[in-house]
Amino acid sequence: MGKIEQKDFDKILSIIPQNYPSINIFHICDRYFETVAYIEEFSRHNGYSYDLFLIDESKRKYIKKENYKLLKLSQRRYNRQSKKYEYVFVDLDLNQIEKLPLFFKKIYELSKNGAKLLMICKDRSKLGELYKILEDEFFVAINPIDDVLEDLTVITARKMHGWGG
Repeated sequence: MGKIEQKDFDKILSIIPQNYPSINIFHICDRYFETVAYIEEFSRHNGYSYDLFLIDESKRKYIKKENYKLLKLSQRRYNRQSKKYEYVFVDLDLNQIEKLPLFFKKIYELSKNGAKLLMICKDRSKLGELYKILEDEFFVAINPIDDVLEDLTVITARKMHGWGG
């Protein structure tokens, strides 16, 4: 697994408007830990709220951020306040998630209407299946960005306004 360079990831972060009031960012990370520092600095610089979630306590050693929460993928909800986040970064090996539709249903529940989902995907062979699951869970405008991060695809999707759960 290669490292994601900041200059490349800054192109992904450019999707988020700068100096826009009250942006909340949710980040669930289990692989590309360097992105934690990139998103944290971007959030600090713009006055945004940034909530980091790890799924494995042993991975704590890879990050410098002090404030993070542990997240069990099997828990009923991923946050106490539904519809809180405008941007959701997912950096997990999706092949390790048993119930992918249920995972995205929980992501949908924590996202505000029109929220943008950004997923770092290494395995491009299952993108068609992933797009179908996202559509079934009421995400729209599903698009790949495959020319920014070497050997990786970033999938963007938007939570459909007022539909579904």
